Amino acid sequence: MKPLPNLNDEPAMLERGKRSILGSARNEAAEALRDACVAVQTCTWDGLDEQAGKAQAAADRLRTLAAMWSELG
Repeated sequence: MKPLPNLNDEPAMLERGKRSILGSARNEAAEALRDACVAVQTCTWDGLDEQAGKAQAAADRLRTLAAMWSELG
């Protein structure tokens, strides 16, 4: 079992919080990308541009999150 975190270590808690938030945002963006990919596969040709745009936006968000993660070190 892992030891309990030291809540008095503010820098460590701040770091942990940032990583947690980025992890949650990654999961949300990955779900949006998955949903957009399914929509691309099932939409009509008239709706393809819109669904592809949603997929691109989710992919762009994932790239941004990757950059933010790398800045944490």
